[in-house]
Amino acid sequence: MEQSKLTTDLMIKELESNDVTHVVWLPDTETSFLYQSISKNNQIKIIPICREGESIPLAAGLWIGGKKPVVMIQNTGLFESKTSSLNETSLNSTVLPDIILHSFFLKIV
Repeated sequence: MEQSKLTTDLMIKELESNDVTHVVWLPDTETSFLYQSISKNNQIKIIPICREGESIPLAAGLWIGGKKPVVMIQNTGLFESKTSSLNETSLNSTVLPDIILHSFFLKIV
């Protein structure tokens, strides 16, 4: 079995094949190449955010509105995004789906 490389084209193709409408994204240096490629795509809209805590509530609103969003943040912001989302989007018994793609940021000092 031949393994294929993960490229921006392949990733965009997978997002399109899953009918993703929006990428809620905190742009970073590690994924800027992907940001540039998706921004040229007419099928997927990018919603830039200022901090990770905005990501999941925004995606939840899009989902409630009938869209199919994906969240894209760095691994270092994952905890912050989930903590604030639990406070901001607690809808009692409603279950909101989370699809989160995160880049891995590691700095060895």
